[in-house]
Amino acid sequence: MLEYSDYIAYLLVSMKILLIGISVIFIISGLDDLFIDVYFVIRSIYRRYFVLPKHQALSETDLRQMPEKQIAVLIPAWDESAVIRPMLENTIKSLDYANYHIFVGTYPNDKKTQEEVEEVRKNHKNVHCITCPHDGPTNKADCLNWINLGIRRFEQKNNILFKINKKINTNIIIKTDGYKITQVLINLIGNAIKFTNEGFVELSINLLPNNVLEFKVTDTGIGISDEDKKIIFEEFRQADGSTTRKHSGTGLG
Repeated sequence: MLEYSDYIAYLLVSMKILLIGISVIFIISGLDDLFIDVYFVIRSIYRRYFVLPKHQALSETDLRQMPEKQIAVLIPAWDESAVIRPMLENTIKSLDYANYHIFVGTYPNDKKTQEEVEEVRKNHKNVHCITCPHDGPTNKADCLNWINLGIRRFEQKNNILFKINKKINTNIIIKTDGYKITQVLINLIGNAIKFTNEGFVELSINLLPNNVLEFKVTDTGIGISDEDKKIIFEEFRQADGSTTRKHSGTGLG
């Protein structure tokens, strides 16, 4: 007959086996994260000793050589009266940029938020309150669409051009490498602005057949030759590689 101490022993052994099983599960589930960490460390070491020494880092002076372009900041807001004014004032105070406009989307049944935006607008003429035609709340995509319409009217009235075309539902969800998409879009748009002295830069988002999502950047700049298009996804490459080039390259890779 088993004694009390025997039950304790069996319990401890069972707990040990259970803990071993859980530990194995944790190790297996963490292998993907370990792979990413190892890859990041190896890539960082490689870039530090073999890539970065070959290229001079951009200075703040280099970045400020190009004239500022028009930028529209879109902020959908619902019941934000408690925070919208300090947020806008902090944004204006913090941004080291002059050529921008902030468009805040509000709703007819949210008067307090409208009043707070108007208080900021009295001191900052680059802040604009766009009121949706219907009561809220709805969703950010709906509010952003009405802000976009307000921007179009502002452009016509003031002869200023901001260009973003959305031909799909902005609430669409995709599973992909968000960081890489952000990197490529920032570099594409940044290069477009850099090489466009007049005209416009346009970002369009389209949903193609077979659920293919297309991001397209169009500009009226100098363009890219067919030969140079072959190397745009390589790191630290420029179409003009001479020492007298007017612009540095960011690379898309």
